[in-house]
Amino acid sequence: MSLKTSILILIIFTIKFLFNNFFTAKTHYMIWFLLFISLTVPYTAQSNISIYNIPKYFNQNKYISKMQLSEDNFSNDINNYNNTIRYPYSNNNKSMSKEKDSTSTISKKNQNAFNIFESLKNIFAYIWLLGFLLLSLIVFIKTIHFNKLINIEEDILDTQKLSILNKCKEVLGINQHLRLIKTTKFSTPSLVGIFSPKILLPEQILYNFDNEQLELILLHELSHLKRKDILTNWIILTYQLIYWFNPIIWIGFYKMKNDMEVACDAYVLNNLKKEKHISYGKVIIDLLDYLSKPSFIPVSTNILENKYELKRRIIMIKKFKKTSYKLSFISFLLIVLVGCSSISEPENNTNTTPNEISKQNPSNIIEENNEYPLGLPDASKILNNKNWIIGKDYEFIWKTLGTPYVNTYYVDTKGLTSNEILNNLYNETIYPIKSDEESSALYVFMENEKIVNMKIDEFSGIPSNNWKDSDYKVNFYTSGDIDKKDLTDLEKNSNFVEFKKEFLNKSLSDFKNKFNLTHGSNEAFNKEGDLKLTVYPIIGKDKPSPFVGIYILSENNIIKDIKIDKSDLQLERLDEHFSLTNKK
Repeated sequence: MSLKTSILILIIFTIKFLFNNFFTAKTHYMIWFLLFISLTVPYTAQSNISIYNIPKYFNQNKYISKMQLSEDNFSNDINNYNNTIRYPYSNNNKSMSKEKDSTSTISKKNQNAFNIFESLKNIFAYIWLLGFLLLSLIVFIKTIHFNKLINIEEDILDTQKLSILNKCKEVLGINQHLRLIKTTKFSTPSLVGIFSPKILLPEQILYNFDNEQLELILLHELSHLKRKDILTNWIILTYQLIYWFNPIIWIGFYKMKNDMEVACDAYVLNNLKKEKHISYGKVIIDLLDYLSKPSFIPVSTNILENKYELKRRIIMIKKFKKTSYKLSFISFLLIVLVGCSSISEPENNTNTTPNEISKQNPSNIIEENNEYPLGLPDASKILNNKNWIIGKDYEFIWKTLGTPYVNTYYVDTKGLTSNEILNNLYNETIYPIKSDEESSALYVFMENEKIVNMKIDEFSGIPSNNWKDSDYKVNFYTSGDIDKKDLTDLEKNSNFVEFKKEFLNKSLSDFKNKFNLTHGSNEAFNKEGDLKLTVYPIIGKDKPSPFVGIYILSENNIIKDIKIDKSDLQLERLDEHFSLTNKK
């Protein structure tokens, strides 16, 4: 928000420069209120007129992939991946093992970078908090001191002065009660207070200015009250404290307060007869003689705070003429245009609208994907259509991208039938991406058979842990067959008994090492993390497709049970498979 607002401030400066003579004093001031929107609203609507669409027109694919990484996983912005990704699936299980080791090394490096980033983020957070609290304390102490000074000053009870005040209130349509206070502590007339407003009039001004001049001064301060400028100044102060570290925001608000005074002058002139305009300008010039080094007034509006803006104000007063409704409307439209283009978010899709996409076949979004890994341009196109794709069923992504490297299901089996289990799944699908710069993958998240989110993230070969309320996590891989020549007849009781005797109560790692395996075709874990069910399909000599599988249930990496069952793990039987350990 701070960065986007800084860009907005630079845009406002440019617009004000280009349209300086066209803008009225009110427009020059009102355009600054876009800062409040930018700093307050964290999420805005997407727009095709957003200035943040511009980079897409120059390098769309690169912009999409990088921006998506930034939006969905900010930590990836600091990671620098120098290894080229290779799809881990291979008919040679030894190469799969090497790939996993390589990916693990990358993951550790990225984790170290992420840890450094997190540490720096925490340090900066503490620095920001320290600065915020320190400045807030200073403002609080100064405010208390200022209120004490005001409380010892005396009210103006002169009936003539009060009569001028009431006359000015009547001109501006103000019914609110406020006090006139004579002060010796401050050199310029000021309005202070939101709920109990007071106008401070320096003693020397009361003695040296006549009633007509005093009336013009009071009109100016009462105009601030009418326009709620004290409240605006409090909001400005709040944002300055929050964004104390950003000098551009401070400069922007400083210019906004200067424009506030000029806009207030215009408001006064609108309520004065034309022959009094020159007199009003002379009053401001005369006040310059009494302006000394300003004392700190936490939140106030001063008719003359510094001499540097005086020339601009006098020129405006000299050239002032009432604004037509047509010019005001055009100015308003220009402010809206600046706001929409600089505050709105860029469109996810710059090439194709959802209506156009809906007329296409899903497979036409990218070229048919027959082999791994997924290309970065194709992944970018998918993300470019993310908003439209979300809500589609699981068949859509499979038809578009093909079979994933791994499909992870989070299963809740309590009190549910097999059909209910299948219809209430949360699952995550991973497609590795081929890139010379990053080891990354496209992640597709689905719930109740509908796509709910997509992102590009670091590829580690290991699914994440989005357990929600699930009892089991099940990974379905596209590889994991046991060598058929060693275990062809394993389903026969004699061989199976020997096999079971050899590995029961032994390390699961020893079993994997003997057959050069990294993982089964199916892996399931309980939520506690101590039990793991691994399924290895068996391919017979005369049967090219798996027909049965070895089910290995391990507890803390020690094999507790081995059995033969269907080659594909059935989700509705997870309780049955995981209950074996308890029966032993």
